[in-house]
Amino acid sequence: MGQTNINIRTDENLKKQFDAVCDELGLNLSTAVNIFMKTVVRQNRIPFALDAGKSVSKPLGLEEISKEELDAKLERGWADYKAGRFRPAEEVFAELEREFE
Repeated sequence: MGQTNINIRTDENLKKQFDAVCDELGLNLSTAVNIFMKTVVRQNRIPFALDAGKSVSKPLGLEEISKEELDAKLERGWADYKAGRFRPAEEVFAELEREFE
């Protein structure tokens, strides 16, 4: 069966969050989309949610994360900062307030 490419546009932050969940599940974006598409076709509906065991859309409390997980997240954050991948705190807090009110 032949292969085809699909180009989609999405919010950059949403893609980062999706990639994080896929990574926790051991999937890449292409595999996750193919799973979704095959399931939609098979069930003829939007069918399911993959669960990585914890939410990446809800901030975690310190009691919900191990020291190793926290260290890893801080390392990734520092790497993002050094690479210039960051937003002003005011923008982030405004987004969090809208999302979690």
